[in-house]
Amino acid sequence: MSWLRRRAGPLIILGTSALGGAAYRFAKPADSSDATLNPHTFTPYTLVDKKPVSSTSAIFTLRSRDGVSDSESVKEVWKRSVWSVQIKQPQLQIARAYTPLPPTADGKKNGKDEPQDLRLLIRQETGGEVSTYLHRLPEQSTIELRGPNTECELPRDIIEVIFLAGGTGIAPAMQVAQALGRRTGSMMHILWANRRREECIGGISDDQENNTSAQSRVGWWKSLFGSSEPIEQASLIEGPDTSAKGVMVKELDALKKRSEAATKGLSVNYYVDDEKTFMQPGDITKRMRRRREETGSRLIIVSGPDGFIEYWAGKKLWANGREFQGPLGGQLGKMDLTNADAELGTALSTPISDRDPNARPECFTSTFQECLFVISVTMAVAMTSFLTGSITVMSSFAARDLGMTNAEITWMNAATSLTAGSLLLFFGSIADLFGRKAMFIGSMFLFSIFCLGAGFSRSGMTLDILCGVLGIFSASAVPPAQGMLGTIYEKPSPRKNRAFGSFSAGNPMGFVFGTILSGLFTQLFNWRAGFFLLAIVYFCTSVVAVFTVPKDTTQKQKANVETLKKLDLPGTALTIFGIGMFCAALSLGGDAPNGWKTPYVLVLLILGVLLIAAFVVWEIKYPYAMIDMSIFWKDRDFSLLLAITSCGFLGFPVFTFWIALYFQTELGFNALMTGVHMLPMVVFGLLANLIAALVQHRVSNKLLVCIGAAALTIAFTLAAVQRYGDSYWAFSFPALCICVIGVDFQFVVANMYVLSSMPTNKQSIAGSLLQTVTRLCVSIAYGIATAIFDAVQKNRSTSGYYDNNVVEPFAAVFWFAAAVSLPGLLLVPFLRIGTQGHKGDTGRVNGNVESGMGTDDEHVATTLNEKDR
Repeated sequence: MSWLRRRAGPLIILGTSALGGAAYRFAKPADSSDATLNPHTFTPYTLVDKKPVSSTSAIFTLRSRDGVSDSESVKEVWKRSVWSVQIKQPQLQIARAYTPLPPTADGKKNGKDEPQDLRLLIRQETGGEVSTYLHRLPEQSTIELRGPNTECELPRDIIEVIFLAGGTGIAPAMQVAQALGRRTGSMMHILWANRRREECIGGISDDQENNTSAQSRVGWWKSLFGSSEPIEQASLIEGPDTSAKGVMVKELDALKKRSEAATKGLSVNYYVDDEKTFMQPGDITKRMRRRREETGSRLIIVSGPDGFIEYWAGKKLWANGREFQGPLGGQLGKMDLTNADAELGTALSTPISDRDPNARPECFTSTFQECLFVISVTMAVAMTSFLTGSITVMSSFAARDLGMTNAEITWMNAATSLTAGSLLLFFGSIADLFGRKAMFIGSMFLFSIFCLGAGFSRSGMTLDILCGVLGIFSASAVPPAQGMLGTIYEKPSPRKNRAFGSFSAGNPMGFVFGTILSGLFTQLFNWRAGFFLLAIVYFCTSVVAVFTVPKDTTQKQKANVETLKKLDLPGTALTIFGIGMFCAALSLGGDAPNGWKTPYVLVLLILGVLLIAAFVVWEIKYPYAMIDMSIFWKDRDFSLLLAITSCGFLGFPVFTFWIALYFQTELGFNALMTGVHMLPMVVFGLLANLIAALVQHRVSNKLLVCIGAAALTIAFTLAAVQRYGDSYWAFSFPALCICVIGVDFQFVVANMYVLSSMPTNKQSIAGSLLQTVTRLCVSIAYGIATAIFDAVQKNRSTSGYYDNNVVEPFAAVFWFAAAVSLPGLLLVPFLRIGTQGHKGDTGRVNGNVESGMGTDDEHVATTLNEKDR
């Protein structure tokens, strides 16, 4: 470590500067302009009350934490607009829009300059990351808001509004009712549909015909899926006691009372699916025919979940990377509006664009820049596997040079996977603190610096520690890379398939290229040259990224004590120490003085298991948990894909590491020959990724996953049955070819499912979980495989298939890989995924249409009747 002592001065200066900069960021006073609610930055509010509305929804009352008066923009939108605010989920760095309810008398302050409390009706959606996060928060928690964002501006000459509300879409309806209460002579009809009566207990329609006449109608969710058969009308079921009115019904009654003086009235009709009362086109047309002689604008507004809006107003379209309501369709499109000038959208909406989704994103000035950007983000996800591949071919040479034990050899790879997997979600939480572009480039640059340092290691322990540090920087590069790629390529298209096919290839292809290139450099120079190669490659990649990564326009998060709490440092620590101790016990057990009975091995093993269990409990209970454990049972296909991919990644890394070690230690291959013998992985890996990118929008992805799982099991079995002296072409060659096909197919499908087929509100957590779990599986697999290898090596068979054969400990590891991959194959029949990434792939766009509650936010579509203007 003499080189470190000689450079102590510069390192101290750099470290002091970094600490000083961090202290400045955390101590920097907040900008006063950020203290009031505004559309540009997130403002802290305090959750002062949660009033239950039903078993799944509640009214959240939020109060400005700094007590700053409302801005003029907030006061103005209450008078004339339907508007929303964005709430940020700090762990995932995603935001969802919610529509504030009109203020009540209790929420108004005494002084005119004091801000009003904001009240939000929020339903806890199945799979809704933001709504689930909010419902888990206790009172007095801090919630960050940004807004107001105008969704629909009411015409100045408005005389009548017909509002179709589904579920929590009642919130914008109440905003419109509040605004119309200021306009003399206006009228409003609210038609509110709910699935269950608990949402509107005690609500009695002003149009009694709706509740008394027998109906034979079809619910909007059934019509959406093509059912035209009427529902057989049962006798009306007695609902709950209407004398006890629910919270929302009371507020609607209060709005009616307040509107009586100035307006011509507010009417509310309630429709409850469980009671077989459904909203029909006739309910709208009969209200449109009233008082047609009056001049002024009449407005039809539809608000609710995606399926509700699509049924009534038509499908959405993509434009400029965002979703907008498309041309008028659905039931409203079928109605006779020939005497009206109909327009769909809002006054402030960006016009719909027919821009080809397969065209080059506008943030790139040329296709060359786009290609370099995709290559740079692919290199980011390849960091860990590139390092792992390099270590695979240099491990035996480093071990001889530094006198390393079996445990120290395996920890070169295990330390990288452990730190990368444990810190991936942590760095995902702070990506917006420093900015995606800065964090992305800085991570790759520091990775290259520490690779240079690893090349100067003088002991096995030092090398293991530096490999762990390299895992930290590989973890910090992946979240911003994935976030930038997902933002730039939003809509499913062949171009997106190619970009994400390249990104997905980074993980397996990083390994095989690391194996080949590091083998070459090790043969030409020595094992240290492999680390120097990594340093050069990632230094060049970071330079390329400076000029090719588009400008980062995301809003950066403030650094303060509240931000520190949301990073979930206890959960991160439990992950690192829990899995680290567990894997350390497995890898040290074979070399310990008394084997598995050695006290420190038992202590590490027990503490590791307890800390892992504590981590699971902590993530379930902690309000700022970095992992929402409920995602595992809320999305069946994602859970199955995660389980299948995990089974593959438990076997693939240990197979490639130990077969390379077998080539070096038992067959006597040098580093270059080891790389050459593993070259089939490069060729077939490239072919597998190319085929997957070209056919996954045409062929069932379930079939691709099945092929991948079967290929892994067959490959590991082929490697396990070979013995010393058997032909390379008969066993090792096909095993190397088939295994890379298996792992590539699985990873490409799983990654595309996360970034294309899942609802938007699940993508961030699911993408991070996919990367985290695969890396942690590698770390755990190395620990188990090391224990198996050591045990078999000390007790070799003297008879049977492996009679005194040097391949036996290696074969035991390969049998372990085959055993853990087999459950993945058995899980494939339960998958329900089809093709992905094609033009009609709307799973991510529409979410759960049938339930009608697939997203956290509400969408507003309007039809404007200007005939009499």
